[in-house]
Amino acid sequence: MTVYKPLKIEAESAAILAMKCAGHENVDMNTTLFNGAKEVPSLLIVPISVDASNMRTTVVADKFLKESEVYGKIRILYWNTVFCLFSNN
Repeated sequence: MTVYKPLKIEAESAAILAMKCAGHENVDMNTTLFNGAKEVPSLLIVPISVDASNMRTTVVADKFLKESEVYGKIRILYWNTVFCLFSNN
């Protein structure tokens, strides 16, 4: 298992924040984080837990990774194992 935050959501959020800051507008944050000295307003994006059950609907669907990059070596290993088990060699 791993975690994933869609890059599109992060990029759009960063762009909106940058534009608002450049225009001296108020920026909406969803929490604060303590940086060791003070509470800092922060915008946190909730990560998605990714495993085999949702790999295609997250990182592959978002084109973060190609399906062949995720599953390619697994399929090769699987088929090599099956071939070795059922071959006459």
